[in-house]
Amino acid sequence: MIDPTPVVRLPYAAPDELPPARWARLPLVALLCMSAAWTIGTGTNFINGHISLIYFQTLVGWMYGQMGIGDVVFQGLLESTVVGLIFTLIFGVTYAASTGARCPVRPVIRIVATAVGIAFALWIVGGVLGLLWATLSPSSFRAAIPIIPDDLTDLHGWGWVGGSIIGAYVGGVLTIFGSPIVLHFYWRRKHGKKLRFAARDL
Repeated sequence: MIDPTPVVRLPYAAPDELPPARWARLPLVALLCMSAAWTIGTGTNFINGHISLIYFQTLVGWMYGQMGIGDVVFQGLLESTVVGLIFTLIFGVTYAASTGARCPVRPVIRIVATAVGIAFALWIVGGVLGLLWATLSPSSFRAAIPIIPDDLTDLHGWGWVGGSIIGAYVGGVLTIFGSPIVLHFYWRRKHGKKLRFAARDL
């Protein structure tokens, strides 16, 4: 016998089709965010320390005495830890609030890796701009940065390091606030219909 009950096709997917919430992923998300910050902070400082150690000696040498590359890397670790904690807080709250801890780790890795790439790219852009300024107009460069030692004749390294650090911080600000937005819209685009159905069903 044929069931006369009409079949109702819902315009949205059922809420139970959403991926299950896995709150145990939160520590992994936090570790990814911190690792991204540490990679940028220590990696860029390692390179910059080899380019112009005098830059760091002039700015933060009072904290270390005679600085070496290890001190420069450690300074990058300290600064990136602060930035990383801010990034972890904002991204982690977004992960919990927007996805309900349902988003798999792979998209998170992709978003965080893109953030690292953007920060490194802007680090390079800032370094190139600083290098060009120091090369093309050393007098104005020195006048704009009075802390440059008077006996420093080669401004190229200082220009690269100073510009690259500014670029890295610009990249950091963009990714700290941009990455959570990307995560939010990624999740809404992928599961928006299911989320709207779930909201209607409450």
